[in-house]
Amino acid sequence: MNGANVRKTLMAIGLVSLLSLTLSGAPGLAQPDVEDAPRQGLPGRRIGGGTRGEECIAGETPLIALMPENNLGVTTAAHPSLLFYLPQSTAVREVEFVLLDTHDQLIYDTTFQVKGDSGIISLSLPNDETLPLLAKDENYHWYFSIICDPANRAQDIAVDGWIRRVDLATTLTNQLDNAAPLERARFLYKESELWHEGLTILAGLRRAQPNEPTVAAQWTQLLQSVGLASIAQESLIDLPLVTDSNGLISETL
Repeated sequence: MNGANVRKTLMAIGLVSLLSLTLSGAPGLAQPDVEDAPRQGLPGRRIGGGTRGEECIAGETPLIALMPENNLGVTTAAHPSLLFYLPQSTAVREVEFVLLDTHDQLIYDTTFQVKGDSGIISLSLPNDETLPLLAKDENYHWYFSIICDPANRAQDIAVDGWIRRVDLATTLTNQLDNAAPLERARFLYKESELWHEGLTILAGLRRAQPNEPTVAAQWTQLLQSVGLASIAQESLIDLPLVTDSNGLISETL
């Protein structure tokens, strides 16, 4: 996708003006006292809808990004995974992912096809030369769009948010190493505010142990805590492993 189309996509969801904001600060998660970390709110959109493209999806649940209410997901990973709920589609659809750096410069974009099934998917950013390591303590702005009409990007259904890479405090490393997976997930998202790590661990556990009540309860609790209870019972769907020319992988959890 060329630069002109990227700009059209951003304009289509009415957020171009927000890209000029100067962003500073974020949760100080590398500090031992995370309770005093500032909770920064950033402009974003967790729930897609309200556009003329809604007729290309079916059902009542819209496109949803699994991220905190302040639109900022924090991670220690240089190439993290992001989770999205895909609504049922009326046909095979093209999906686009765009990533901008802290200077609002395009550093990555890709498109791939998804089937019409609804459910939660995981997108892993490529660990190769197509995408540089996420710099620490920088805010990256991403956009995820269902392309309803390639000839008219104003019809896109889109969500957008932010991701920030931080260091994990060395005082926390032993606690995590000695914890069972379920406890590690709880500690990461609740105590350390490392949203992406905690969410990914829980999603993997839920997929591996779909009938385990403690896993299901913690997954539901996490989503309820950020106002996403409506998708707590949705399936983690199988998608064909898709790697396009830009290297973005759409994978099952």
